[in-house]
This record gives sequence, C-alpha cells and structure tokens, in this order.
Amino acid sequence: AGAFFSGDSGVKLIAALDAIAHPSRPFEADLPRIGSRTTTDVDQMVVPHGDHAHVLQSPLFPPLSAPLIAAFGLRGAYVWPALAFVALVPLLLAARRQLLPDTSWALLAWIVVAANPLLLYALEFWEHAPAVALLAAATAAIAPSLAGGGSSARVAMGGALAGAGVLLRLEGAWYAAGLALILPPRLWPVANVRRFRLLAVQHRLHPLG
Repeated sequence: AGAFFSGDSGVKLIAALDAIAHPSRPFEADLPRIGSRTTTDVDQMVVPHGDHAHVLQSPLFPPLSAPLIAAFGLRGAYVWPALAFVALVPLLLAARRQLLPDTSWALLAWIVVAANPLLLYALEFWEHAPAVALLAAATAAIAPSLAGGGSSARVAMGGALAGAGVLLRLEGAWYAAGLALILPPRLWPVANVRRFRLLAVQHRLHPLG
C-alpha cells in the first residue's frame, strides 16, 4: 500500500483533497485503505466515525483551501496563508491609527514583516496566518471603540471576525476574550441588558404620559 508521512500540513492536505473529491461532504475525510479494506489505524489528529473520519485540527481550513487547490494544484494551498500575512500590514496599521497614532507606521510594518515568527507559518499550508489576520481585523474593527468612539455595529463586526479566527485556531479564543475584556462598559452586552432592565423598572415606577 502506498503511504506518505508528514506533519500537520499533510493531514490538512488530505482533508482538502477529500473535500475536493466529495464536495457535498467537505468535512468528512476518507479512511485509508489497505488493498480493498479500510482501516481505522490513523493519526491521532484524525478521528474515525463510521465509514469516514474527521480531522480535529482546524476542520474549517481544508474546505476553505480546497477550491484553490482544485484550481491551481498544490500551489493553491499556499494562497490563503500568504494573502493573510500580507493583509496583516494594513490591518494593524488601521488599528495603530486609532490606538497608537504617534507611533511609527514604518516601524510597525517592519515588525510585522521582518520580526514576526508568523512569517514561517505563512510559508506553509497552515491556518495560523489566516487566523491571526482575522483577529487583527477584529482589533481594527473595534479599535475606534477602544479609543473612545466607535459603535455597537463595529463591535459586532469585530466579534464576528474574532469568532472566525477562533474557528481556525482554537487558542485564538484567549485573544478574543482579551478584546472583550477591554471593551468600554457601555458596549458590554451584559451592561446593555442591565441598562434595559433599569430603564424598564424606571418606566414602571414613573410611567411616561
């Protein structure tokens, strides 16, 4: 039987190729075969489930990459990581304008590009760079709110972007939680609920009209 050995990228590539093979079941990976018989002797990042398996690590990334791989071959696997890394510069510059306007944009760009270990991840078929780019986009979205302006709509958009980043890399939840903790109290959902209840009580005690 033919086989190949790889790190995390190989598992994601198998999942992406399976998504291309059966697009109606993009999150199901085919079990390997020995001759005509399937086997459940698979890597620990792959969980057998009936006649198929599921990839545990970032199940969303392979199906998102599958169309690019189908269109451009293996070169397409590197498109999302590369584009995400390039997008980090304008996204972080947008956040800088709101949060640290006096800092040097050139220095920030240098740090993002040349002094960033994420560059190594962006050169491989890994979801780290897209996840960080989504979290950076979330930061840029809520940055006006952190600077004293902004709106609930921007915070909601930032939450959606952060949630997408967490779907790609689960540890991004720590960063998303940090963003939520530094939001101004006026934008906290719990605070808004309490404020609504307080207004309701006041209206009941002092009805208008």
